[in-house]
Amino acid sequence: MDFISILQTVKEYIPIPVIVAIVSNIMLVYGSTFLAKVVEDYFEERDGKQIKFFDHKKIWLSFLWSVIITITLALAKFITWRETPFYMFVILGASTFLYEAFLKKLGVKKDA
Repeated sequence: MDFISILQTVKEYIPIPVIVAIVSNIMLVYGSTFLAKVVEDYFEERDGKQIKFFDHKKIWLSFLWSVIITITLALAKFITWRETPFYMFVILGASTFLYEAFLKKLGVKKDA
């Protein structure tokens, strides 16, 4: 099974705007981790202790952005409001699963 047939199968079940939303979620999480790191450093330096809230920032940023993106897709009528929970979890799951691979493919993230 080649890449084109896999893409055709995915397009049958998931609308193109949702696929774009998955890529957008990956890039938004990648960008907002820098902002979260700055905020984390500020509060940890000010308080002199580690704040546990920031330990899982990639997870809560992924969730936050997937909710925002899903609501945006529903408001733009790319998906119906009844489909929002399903597509929110599709966006969250796929973007979390593909995060490392996508950034490595773009050359943004190097192997450690």
